[in-house]
Amino acid sequence: MSETQRLVWVMSMPACAVINNAMKSLTDTNFKTSESIPVHASGQHKDATKAKKERDHSATTKIVDYLPQRSPFGTDPSLCNITTGVEAEDGVNCEKAKEAWDQIVRWLERMFMGIHFKRSSR
Repeated sequence: MSETQRLVWVMSMPACAVINNAMKSLTDTNFKTSESIPVHASGQHKDATKAKKERDHSATTKIVDYLPQRSPFGTDPSLCNITTGVEAEDGVNCEKAKEAWDQIVRWLERMFMGIHFKRSSR
């Protein structure tokens, strides 16, 4: 990896972490390596059991039923939280969020530009 590639990877981690945590919270799951997943006597991971598949199907059905009632793709132009129904005030501006994110990225650039990894640590 080049220094630029590492910098892009490090700078993307906050956004990736937020999305990853939101999806884990939504699906009530956690990442586990294969060494930490118990294996049943049949040799299958516990995630492959019938009960787990039924729970996964139930969760998927709940999401599919939930979204049409609170669709984020509706024709209403206002900003609205799809869970609570709270609408954003008139002063809320998406461009301000972009500006705030850009400031965070510039700060991260300053923080990580001076970091150089030893060849053995790459």
